[in-house]
Amino acid sequence: MALLRVENLTTVHSSGGGWLSGAPKIEVKAVDDVSFSLDEGKTVGITGETGCGKTSLALTILRIIPPASGAIYFTERPIFKMSHGRFRALRGDLQMIFSHPNASFRPGWTVRRLFHEVLRLHQRELGRQESRDRIDYLLKAVGLSSDCLRLYPGELNLFDRQRVCIARILAAQPRLLICDDPTRYLDTVSQARILDILKDIQVHWRITLLYLARDYAAVEHMSDQIHVMNRGRFVESGTPDELFHSARHEYTRQLLALGGAP
Repeated sequence: MALLRVENLTTVHSSGGGWLSGAPKIEVKAVDDVSFSLDEGKTVGITGETGCGKTSLALTILRIIPPASGAIYFTERPIFKMSHGRFRALRGDLQMIFSHPNASFRPGWTVRRLFHEVLRLHQRELGRQESRDRIDYLLKAVGLSSDCLRLYPGELNLFDRQRVCIARILAAQPRLLICDDPTRYLDTVSQARILDILKDIQVHWRITLLYLARDYAAVEHMSDQIHVMNRGRFVESGTPDELFHSARHEYTRQLLALGGAP
């Protein structure tokens, strides 16, 4: 049984059309009739250039933006037919790492407070000492010490901030982790270390990954199955080996030649 199933999903972005501007309303299909499934414990990768629709797809799965048509099922439950309360109960199961770690932080909060907020929402049964032990354990899992807890995220470098993001997500005990180009703003060495961390936590926590990135090489390294996305649509799909040796679509061949999307 698929953990996540997306069927004929279309998401539309609108601009213009205000009565003051007099400009006609323009609608663009950010996601255009996309279908795929993701089995528990596996990684599906989606690659394509900036603006191809990857982030819009992720935000639609999380119900942050509404679809124009289609359906999304999580453990065979239709996400968009759920009440707000029922979906809120699933929020711990569905988590996302953003491209820039600052998107995950509240201004003026220390790292300690950020962790305690996640535990308050998703692990209320933990006592004070259990919470401290859990936080220390999660930080060690991503290679950080508890010394960072007293700091503000802005006092950490980008690599450490992204590791804090990953550790905080683990505190929610998710079943599905959507990674939206999580190494985009990091140097080459830090990129490799983040990919290693994600691989490691998938094995030890049995977390299912949806990995979105313009860097084809990173998607290939992480994924069991890859979908190549262009202008909101999947233009080709296959295993990393299949796409590497027998890509049919010209856009896929361009990505392979570049080693990543432009």
